[in-house]
Amino acid sequence: MLKNYMNGEWVASTGNVAIDVVNPAMGKVIEQVPAGTKADIDNATAAAQAVAKYVYKRGTENGKRVQAQGGAIEFH
Repeated sequence: MLKNYMNGEWVASTGNVAIDVVNPAMGKVIEQVPAGTKADIDNATAAAQAVAKYVYKRGTENGKRVQAQGGAIEFH
């Protein structure tokens, strides 16, 4: 069974229920994926929120730097 991709890592589901992935052309099961649990969703959400805060903070800092450099260019 495949794993969930969270926070840059492949991690096993906290549950044991799988969903079949079927090749529609052949009608055969080609893989199984975890059904996911509330804990899986909570873990993925927490990881995504942490990354979003980092990206937002970094973007804000970069924006301030660009504005400062633009002001310096206008001054000269």
